[in-house]
Amino acid sequence: MYASTVSYGSQLLWEAFAKRPDLFAGGLVTGGFPVGASQATAIAAAEVPVWITHGEHDHLLNVSGARNSTAALRQAYAARGKTPEQVAELVRYTEYADAAFSVPDYHAAFGPTYEDRDILRWLLDQAKPGNAGD
Repeated sequence: MYASTVSYGSQLLWEAFAKRPDLFAGGLVTGGFPVGASQATAIAAAEVPVWITHGEHDHLLNVSGARNSTAALRQAYAARGKTPEQVAELVRYTEYADAAFSVPDYHAAFGPTYEDRDILRWLLDQAKPGNAGD
C-alpha cells in the first residue's frame, strides 16, 4: 500500500507510518506538516521510504517544516547506521520554486509532484520486503 497526502493529511500519514509501518511500501508528503521526532524514529526503524515535496514560498505552511522533516528523518536513519546512499534512497526531498506552479497557489505542491513521472515511478517501485518486486 502507498500513501500520498496533501497539507493537513500529512499528520495522518506520519502517524500511520509510525504506528503501522507494516502496511506501507512508501509515501509522498506534499505541502505537509512536519514529522514529530518520535514519528521519525519509528519510521526509520521500519524503513518506510518517503518523498517530501513543498513549495519554496508556501503561504500556508512554511517550507521550514518540510526541510526540518527531511533532516529529522535523515538523522533518524543515520542514527540506525544507514549509509548516506541508503538514507538518500529512503528519504527524498524536492522543493519547488514559484515557476513550478501553474497557478499561483504555492501551497499546492501536489500539482508539480503528481506531474513528475520520476516521483511517481519511484513511489511505485517501492515494495515491502518479501513482496513481489523484491
